[in-house]
Amino acid sequence: MSSSTAHKSSSAVEGGPSGRVARAAPSHEGAASDSFSRGGSLKISNVSFSVGGITILDDVSFEVKAGELFGIIGPNGAGKSSLFNCISGIYLPTEGQIHLSDKPIVGRRPTAVAKLGVARTFQNLALFNNLNVSDNLMLGRHRLMRTGYLTAALWFGRARREEVKHRLECAEIIELLGLSEVAKLPVGVLPYGAQKRVELGRALVSEPNLLLLDEPVAGMNDDETEQMSNLLRNVSQQLGITIVLVEHDVHMVQQLADRVCAINFGQVVVVGSPAEVVTHPTVIEAYLGADWS
Repeated sequence: MSSSTAHKSSSAVEGGPSGRVARAAPSHEGAASDSFSRGGSLKISNVSFSVGGITILDDVSFEVKAGELFGIIGPNGAGKSSLFNCISGIYLPTEGQIHLSDKPIVGRRPTAVAKLGVARTFQNLALFNNLNVSDNLMLGRHRLMRTGYLTAALWFGRARREEVKHRLECAEIIELLGLSEVAKLPVGVLPYGAQKRVELGRALVSEPNLLLLDEPVAGMNDDETEQMSNLLRNVSQQLGITIVLVEHDVHMVQQLADRVCAINFGQVVVVGSPAEVVTHPTVIEAYLGADWS
């Protein structure tokens, strides 16, 4: 999770960390070596989260298998982004436990959760528009860098070798995402769909085991949505990363996800295959509508 993205969100509770309500306590603080194999599993156990007497999440439980592409759907205000905030350490659940490959993360700070191999994108873009694509992705490598500030400033020896290594890693992700031709352009001049791919790339270069995507195709046209869907499928297959995505484009989730969880009013309605979830009577009534097809 890039620290630069941790300051932009859409709302205090549901959209992201700008209105941090409950900061995680320092227990279970992770070290840099505290990580798990790629494709980490995720277990949410009876997680509840309340703010000022208002229940945002109510006894949420489900599991995501290692290497799975897992979708979460539900109406606005259902608690989807708040759940992401609990997983990434921005919010501290009122009750319940969250495990990443059997490692407890409730109580870890966001930086410690990131060291476990968790990366995240937010609903809103949080890129540096004046920097080019390559430099924006380099920011995602910060947790993997070992050079000190002074050595990095002087840029010699180990610092120079390390930067060359990290730029090569970024170049691989840039190629995977089809951004090679614009790698040296300022992000601010790129179309919206390309900027969303840059943000995805910045998360990927941190070499995550678990990737949390909050509305990755929001605001995209049909062509951009199809392109992003294909990219996510390739990322899942080629890199073996476990992906959990929150998305309102149900057709996209239906085609992409291995399994889906539907949430409404902070509670899990159903977890199952895409076909099972979109035909569930409560999901149709509360979210999709009777005319959905």
